[in-house]
Amino acid sequence: MHDYQISWDYMLDDYVKRKHTLLIDRISKQIKENILYKLEVINSFEVYPIILPDNILGIYCKGTSIKPVIGIDVGNILIACDQYNISINIAIKTTILHELKHAQQDYNNMPLDEFDAEEFAFNNS
Repeated sequence: MHDYQISWDYMLDDYVKRKHTLLIDRISKQIKENILYKLEVINSFEVYPIILPDNILGIYCKGTSIKPVIGIDVGNILIACDQYNISINIAIKTTILHELKHAQQDYNNMPLDEFDAEEFAFNNS
């Protein structure tokens, strides 16, 4: 198990609205109960609201594949929702799934494949 804390490398977004924090928690729980088994080697993960550069929705913290640490930028996700006319639920879920696929790739010592991650997220949303 790792002792990594996302705040070592990223600024936590303390201004995320409570409704979004609750939504992240609810979606994470649904993924753990219904989808996570498909990644085989991962049985738990953590998601934190962080501040990322423009147009970046989420990140997988490399090296945390045993219990992946994922950061998502709710502000950037809300902008993407407006641009692409999608719900915040779908945007958060696909972002988390995309990053979880990267965790599986990392665990298996494979290169982080964006197409593979997008395909997994799309097929499981």
